[in-house]
Order: sequence, then C-alpha cells, then structure tokens
Amino acid sequence: MKPYESFYKDGFELFEFDSACLNDILKDILNKKLKESFCLQQKYSNTLDLRPSAIDYSKDFLNVLKINQINSFIKSRTLKDLTLYHVQVRVANSTTSYMDWHRDTYYDNGNRVGMAPPGYKIIYYPRFKEDIKPRLNVAIGSHRLMLDNRQEDIKLVSRLPIKSITTSNSSSLFFDVSLLHSVVPDEHNNSSIRLIYSFISKEQLLNSISEELHFKTSKMYEDLF
Repeated sequence: MKPYESFYKDGFELFEFDSACLNDILKDILNKKLKESFCLQQKYSNTLDLRPSAIDYSKDFLNVLKINQINSFIKSRTLKDLTLYHVQVRVANSTTSYMDWHRDTYYDNGNRVGMAPPGYKIIYYPRFKEDIKPRLNVAIGSHRLMLDNRQEDIKLVSRLPIKSITTSNSSSLFFDVSLLHSVVPDEHNNSSIRLIYSFISKEQLLNSISEELHFKTSKMYEDLF
C-alpha cells in the first residue's frame, strides 16, 4: 500500500520527527518561563495558548519544519499543495478532557462547522520524562464516515477501532481534522504541552476571511522551502 493510500485509509499517521531543540523551549513555556512580551492566555476551559503568536516566539518552531522536510512529507500523504495556516503552543491542565470526541470539520443537520474541505494538523507531544503518557485518542478511519447529526455521529466512536497517541521525542502525529479525536485528560496536578501546526490549501487561505497572522504564517512557511 502506498503512503497516500494508507493515510487516506486511516486518516492519520505517526511519522518520524526530528524535534531538534524544541523540548527546551516547550519545557520553559510549560513552566511559565516566558520571553518578555509573551504570555499564556485561556482559550478553552483549563487550557492556555501562547500569545501573541508562536511564530514570533521562536524561529525554531518553523525551522523544525524545514529540518523534517514537512512540505514533501505532506504532499506525499495528501497529494495536495498545502500551506501553513497557524501554529499554536497549548498548555493543558485538566483531569477531564478539555476537548472530548469531536471533528474539527463536520456537518450537523446540513450546517457546516469548521473549514471545508477539512484541513490537516501536525501535533508534537514532547516527552520530558522517562514514562510515556497518552495525549490523544483517534477513531481510525472515521474521516471516511460522517453522519449529518452530531449526536449520532459521535456514537460512531463505539463502532470504530481507537488508537492512542502518546508522548514522543522522535515522532509526531499528522491527521485529517475531520477524523474523530479526543484529548486525553491530564493527571491530577500535572500539566501537559503540545505544539500544533494547521495546514490548509493555498486557495482556501486566499478565499477565506483570515487574520493577518495567517497570511504572515503562510509566507514564512513558503519562504522556508
């Protein structure tokens, strides 16, 4: 099976990822040792996102994409010409999932939620200690099966195989955001961090009402290659 056939079948792939010096940067952010003029702001319940922007915090967040030749990797899996839309650094600290089973793009009684067609994400979950921690559950192949009623659609999770994505310093997750996925809760009094890259087509970027930051992010990404 060709890589793009396997990716389409499952909707996700764990791939080798040279994390370079990311862990030192992310560990400092997790411990709230931030550079001047940057802060962590709440987005979802019990989560904090790096602000004002991750791409301005450290050049390594983008350089690591070049190190791993991410443009070629994405093209080989999707057969699409995608660009970088957003980079997020998120800290979570909740014993309940801040984002239970969901799709980033779905339909509910004919109403679209999220961007269509769906984009793609790379998420890096660093491993700071010897023990391996689960961070995300994905329902394998769920991007190929979607019901037009959100409550019924979520029930598909009980009928599909589930894969748990764990912390790793040598791999990252790449997935179609219409895949059903769920954030694994943190342990009591323990925080976790993840680095999230969002990709969409260049046509979607140009035709959507996007913030200036998204155009800046895309240009910086395109300039890498």
